[in-house]
Amino acid sequence: MVSRYKRYEQNFRYNTRLTKRLKDKHTLHYYGIRIIPIVLVIGAIITLLYFYGIPASIPDDEENIPPEDIFDLPLPVVSGEGLTGENIKLRDLEGKPIVLEFMLSWCSHCQAMAPIVEEVYQEYGSTIQFLTIAGSQNGATVGTTAQFIRTYQSTTIHVFDQEIKMFNHFSVPGTPTYLFFNSDGTISGTIAGETTKASLIFEINKLS
Repeated sequence: MVSRYKRYEQNFRYNTRLTKRLKDKHTLHYYGIRIIPIVLVIGAIITLLYFYGIPASIPDDEENIPPEDIFDLPLPVVSGEGLTGENIKLRDLEGKPIVLEFMLSWCSHCQAMAPIVEEVYQEYGSTIQFLTIAGSQNGATVGTTAQFIRTYQSTTIHVFDQEIKMFNHFSVPGTPTYLFFNSDGTISGTIAGETTKASLIFEINKLS
């Protein structure tokens, strides 16, 4: 039995004749229903590229840039009057054991530790390098750090970590945090949170 197709008010015995008829008499419809989906897909791809962009390749010169050495990072010195215009690098402290104190000017625990830290520094400052690194989190500024120094009459060297690179590098969990380094740069111990004078001295006496 011969199949029959009826399109556009005419009968066609075979589908091939229908196709030819569509091409000849209804070209726009024939090609339109095939081209439109392709156009829509291409349009969607262009839209995605427009809004999200094409991932840029890393230039060769950027690939060759070595990672930042945290020991060569210049840190601005803060006094009770504000920035002094001087910078200190951890590299400058090499040769002696080092104690790093990480603090925030508004931190109540840091404020409670200030007199203890000052006493320890007065007793051991001639044999160790003691550096207080003040962070910038949650409203702490150079100005509030200077106020902290004035209030607690701190004589340790304070530097300001504006971009908290030091905090991030050493994964400081909170403030205050104390890191103890041997003279060869290896970490000897860590104290996080408020502590006693005896605990600080115990860690200092382990340094070599």
